[in-house]
Amino acid sequence: MFAWFVRVVHHPGLPVRELCTLIRRPFHSDAADIVACRSGVSQIEQLIRSGDFGSAASLLGKPPFSSFKQNALVLVNSKLLTPEDIKAIGTEKRFGVGADVLLMLGGLADATERSDKSGALDYATKAKSSLDEIIAIGRGAGL
Repeated sequence: MFAWFVRVVHHPGLPVRELCTLIRRPFHSDAADIVACRSGVSQIEQLIRSGDFGSAASLLGKPPFSSFKQNALVLVNSKLLTPEDIKAIGTEKRFGVGADVLLMLGGLADATERSDKSGALDYATKAKSSLDEIIAIGRGAGL
């Protein structure tokens, strides 16, 4: 599962060990957090369905949700993606599915804090769809 993450995070010309020292985290963790975010949204969705809004809100304040923007930038800055892939994912300033995820996670957090079950489930569904699209773009690019 982590085969494409190594290539996304690894900066050409920089040895992996040096990169790990620079970021002080396992070399695949930034990109792996994107997939973890997708799995985490499903977990949060289950908590919301059971009415445990407190736990769901608590999880949303932690990585991989709180670090999604940074993790998506690692992917977008990868030299392995085509310009079309980069545009499709986008950034906070350039709208794309990456921005969709940021907006949906924000809406999910807000709806969860307000204990709005239907709103939170709607945002969770949309966030999962956008995250699936980002993961598909990465895999489609051979990452």
